[in-house]
Amino acid sequence: MGSRGGTTLYVTGFGPGTRARDLAYEFERYGRLVRCDIPAPRTAASRLFAFVEYENRRDADDAYHDMHNKRIGRDDLLKIEVCRITPNFITQKLNCT
Repeated sequence: MGSRGGTTLYVTGFGPGTRARDLAYEFERYGRLVRCDIPAPRTAASRLFAFVEYENRRDADDAYHDMHNKRIGRDDLLKIEVCRITPNFITQKLNCT
């Protein structure tokens, strides 16, 4: 785990019309974001996911507790896991608990 371990959230449950800036808007109220990325899906059937990284672990914890199972929009119910970043974090979901 890197020096910022525990500061990255793995987010699913949002629809194809959701943009990274839409998620950033929802998550930045808990603290300063380092990044908010939605990797391009590998196939049309791929499940969408995002990584939201905070500067501070406490902010990530607060966002996790407040945003997990939160509805954004009409149909999007967010599911969140706390991740440890690996070098290939954009292409694979690894070490999430």
